[in-house]
Amino acid sequence: MAGSFAAMAGGASVKPELGLPPLLVALIIFLWTPSHFWSFAIAKREDYQKANIPMLPVIVGDKRAARFIFVNTIFLILTSLLPYALGIFGELYLAAALSTGAFFIIRNLQLILHTSEPAALKNFKASMLYLLILLLAIVADTALMASPPSI
Repeated sequence: MAGSFAAMAGGASVKPELGLPPLLVALIIFLWTPSHFWSFAIAKREDYQKANIPMLPVIVGDKRAARFIFVNTIFLILTSLLPYALGIFGELYLAAALSTGAFFIIRNLQLILHTSEPAALKNFKASMLYLLILLLAIVADTALMASPPSI
């Protein structure tokens, strides 16, 4: 998705060679995007249907789309642990990734159990909170690290 390229552009502004940290952040944003937009699409499925826009919930239904969101979010959370596992970011990042990841998964499960517009909007908002806290943790963790990751 186009949004992931901002992470790589930011990395290139620091160091022109393509490095692992911006690639991992781009991958996280890439995997975050479907869970984010599909949640909104469940909430506004009727509008997409009336406009004849083939968003996932319009094609497969809300319940099945909610399960796709859950599977995608699992991949997202696992991917978000890679920067810590590879030693790129530290404990602050790990705490943010685990806590917000758990919250996002809980919202996903609530959406599966009670697929409705309010639950979909809560999941949509949880996705925004997840990404915000994760990106803030990257900034804070990098600022606090003795030797920030080489881009």
